Amino acid sequence: MVGKQGESCDSVCKSAGQSCVASKFTLINDCGVMQKYMKCRGSCLASIGADQPAEVADDAPRSLNPVYLIHKTGVLDYNAVRVSR
Repeated sequence: MVGKQGESCDSVCKSAGQSCVASKFTLINDCGVMQKYMKCRGSCLASIGADQPAEVADDAPRSLNPVYLIHKTGVLDYNAVRVSR
């Protein structure tokens, strides 16, 4: 499932009657997985932020499109919300 901008992974899963499994969250932190399920086919970029992993929003500055932002370090937080970059 792919959430919309402003939605947390947790809220997206709950809306589908499911729940997030924190130990599996790192599986989506992969460029190939992101490209399979999201519409952007751009490159991947290492990034740090509570809203990662995420796709760059359509209304973001053109200098940031089309790339994915992949959270490479730190703790992944499935309660974080997707924001514009």
